[in-house]
Amino acid sequence: MTAPPPPVSPKKQPWATWAARMSMEQKRQMATVLLLAVLIGLVLLTAGPALWLTAIGQGHLINTPGPEDNEGGMMLGTVGAADNSHQHEMPERDSHAFEDNSPTEHAAHGGADEVHDHEDEDSRPVGTDVQGSGNEDSEGGGQHASEGDEGVTAQAESVPLPPRKSTKHMAWDDVKVADVKRKQIDSFTKYALTGFRNKATTDARILTQFLLSISPRPDKCAIFDVGANIGKYVEELKQMPIARSCDIHAFEPNPEVFKTMERRVKSLDKVHLNNKGVADEPGSLKFYYQPGKADTGGSFLADHSFNALSDTGRMKVSDVEVITLDDVIENSDKIPRDVVIPLVKIDVEGLEYRVKLGMERALRAGRVQAVYWERKGSLKLEPFSQEVEYMASRGYVVYIMGCSGARKHGCRLTMVRVDGPYFDQVFDPKNHRAPNGGKFMTMNVLGVQRDHPFNDKIVKTMLATGN
Repeated sequence: MTAPPPPVSPKKQPWATWAARMSMEQKRQMATVLLLAVLIGLVLLTAGPALWLTAIGQGHLINTPGPEDNEGGMMLGTVGAADNSHQHEMPERDSHAFEDNSPTEHAAHGGADEVHDHEDEDSRPVGTDVQGSGNEDSEGGGQHASEGDEGVTAQAESVPLPPRKSTKHMAWDDVKVADVKRKQIDSFTKYALTGFRNKATTDARILTQFLLSISPRPDKCAIFDVGANIGKYVEELKQMPIARSCDIHAFEPNPEVFKTMERRVKSLDKVHLNNKGVADEPGSLKFYYQPGKADTGGSFLADHSFNALSDTGRMKVSDVEVITLDDVIENSDKIPRDVVIPLVKIDVEGLEYRVKLGMERALRAGRVQAVYWERKGSLKLEPFSQEVEYMASRGYVVYIMGCSGARKHGCRLTMVRVDGPYFDQVFDPKNHRAPNGGKFMTMNVLGVQRDHPFNDKIVKTMLATGN
């Protein structure tokens, strides 16, 4: 007979044997503990990471300084490095302001409508997209002292620019500056005396695209026509989208031309006429014009008025009142703060820069979405780079308006950017003159607020291709 096996020590009993000896109450307690452990594990797996990340982001677990702790560092979104120990907001405008302590040489007024060549142009949609990648450099452009004259002293105060809070990504942020600049120089050099000389039909096509890009559509708006002449452009504005519903404020100092404009636009709604000049400060200036020539405007510049084509014996000189757009915008009950100003057009035979000096506060405050003005290569004016820099330092992207390609066969709307790193002396109209001692180039320029949606449209459809 075989002997029975020795008894097994309790420490070496298998799990089943040990569990069999547990009472029912002990088994219920063990099951409860296991269930709670499983539930806690599930909670940690699902909500745990989010709770940890939230705690880290709020600085409860890791002592990471936020923007308010960035003493003396470079702020994101600004151009270059600077000591910002007392500044925590992110400015969009450039931190420098233009300063000019020298009077400009010449001043003129009263733009004539006939300087625009109304050639037929192709009204087909604009050309293909040209895009790249890279970063947009900071606004540059030289600041040059201008020459003296007996006219109004042109001086822009060096006032700190207000910070702008928009950090919207723009299409220009992804453009390669060097590549676009090279193509712009090629296109402008090729078409300076054809596609880029001032053309009313080209400008109307571009301005229509600008007006259509405005969003949201304003309930109340006002547009300024400085140097309105006999009112042709007022009529054109009343045919354009958005502009047709705006109040148009037209300024013309020539008394005879003003009467012609009154008769011409009297049937148009919401048009306000002013028989005054516009300059950089209010006062009185001598105005030169020829009686009986109601379509030639006139000028505040004697040298510009008494030219080879003028009948000097019949030239008349009058003292006329000049005002500033800042005073008009701030003091008129027709232009309260809720009125949008999409466009200011300036065609005043050389006084364009001074008119912009006189709207300094409106530009800085962002009241004006775009400024459209003429630049003549034949006049002795402040350097073009100075005029461009003035607008750029107040938050505007500056373009030469034009058209590349054959004038009557596939003309493609083309905008040449000239502010900051895009500027080149080749873009100054005084460097372009018709052969055999012909006329100097006259071109039109458009300054658009830097965060305006029209800038994206230009990048997508109107960049120079170099062809």
